[in-house]
Amino acid sequence: MKKCDRCGILLDEGLVSCPLCDTGEKEEVSPSRPRQVLKVSRREAARYLWELSGIVCVTGIVIILLLNLLFTGGVNWSLYPVTSIAWIWLTLTIIMFMNRWPIAMLALLLANTLGMLVLFNLFSSTINWFVPVAMPVTTSLFILAGVVVWLSSIARYRGFNVLGLALVAVNILCIAIEVFADLHINGVVSIRWSAVVTAAIIPVASVLIFLHYRLRRGRRLDSFFHV
Repeated sequence: MKKCDRCGILLDEGLVSCPLCDTGEKEEVSPSRPRQVLKVSRREAARYLWELSGIVCVTGIVIILLLNLLFTGGVNWSLYPVTSIAWIWLTLTIIMFMNRWPIAMLALLLANTLGMLVLFNLFSSTINWFVPVAMPVTTSLFILAGVVVWLSSIARYRGFNVLGLALVAVNILCIAIEVFADLHINGVVSIRWSAVVTAAIIPVASVLIFLHYRLRRGRRLDSFFHV
């Protein structure tokens, strides 16, 4: 055990300085992140990252359009990657500026994704698969994500229960995909592969939720796995 040079008190393990006179040497913590090296705040670092991503996306869009014009003399195949890049940048923008309002953020992310999908459908032909399949499946995905986020936010302890809820949401999404796909292709719903998914996911989700509410310790995942 260390001893304080001034008062002679023995220091407990883990103490760097004396709690009475505070004469111990303080260890200098080296910066571990780029924003700490550059000495900028988290908000400024996020803004710089957003500006950099915008420059990269615009550069990529320009290069793709020029290549399309150079080799084909028009704009055709480049519409898909250009739309995808624009969707990525808009998604980053929404997440950055709307992260304090999760419901509004999910709504804008949903609108952004639906816009990309409807453009994809228009590029290929008339709107034939967007309304019956893409729109309800995508809407179901974001609704389920919002429900999981909301239930996790109101839960007193977040651990295995979050994993269980996420698995149940994935299971419901798989059922929705098969239902809307069957209605579009065959006009009749026939539950097949999503039933197999349900049989595999629900027992695992039930075990996770059971463990969460029955364990006397380790309610948090980091403490349970000693992370």
